[in-house]
Amino acid sequence: MFKVIILAIIFSLCTGFAQNQNEQNNQEETADSTINKSQPDDQSVVKSILDQCGLSDASIEDVAEIENGRVVSLDLSNNDFTKDGIDKIPSEISKLTALQKLTCNNNVISEIPDEIGSLTELKQLILQSNRITDISPEIGKCVKIEDLDLRHNQLSHIPDEMGSLKELRRLWLW
Repeated sequence: MFKVIILAIIFSLCTGFAQNQNEQNNQEETADSTINKSQPDDQSVVKSILDQCGLSDASIEDVAEIENGRVVSLDLSNNDFTKDGIDKIPSEISKLTALQKLTCNNNVISEIPDEIGSLTELKQLILQSNRITDISPEIGKCVKIEDLDLRHNQLSHIPDEMGSLKELRRLWLW
């Protein structure tokens, strides 16, 4: 009789444990799907950026490098020298939080916007041959930047916050 009671208790514990594990797995799956839904679809963001910049003819594959579903490189350079190119970096750039390289050469961009501070994975920011006069102090949040190319712009000062860029290896200003 004692063995039967012990077996019943062990069975009850095992069954309860299995049910608890199933509930935890279901909760984790729900949490994972919620996280995935809350992350922006990077390709949709790039498409929106292209539309805002008047580059709707360009394909995502032409301008973006994608790894694991996330955009890690974006090139909005103007390769048609008969046109001015884009005049600003769209605010939606802040949604590309996995972005490691942003290139916007040969345009007429006049400022590096506040949204740049959201790109905390950024390692390369290449904005040569624009009309940049202002750099947002938010650039100081991009602490992983190693390469910052601002050649051929109209800079009159550099924000103090650039002193936070401890990984900076190359700063091109001429």
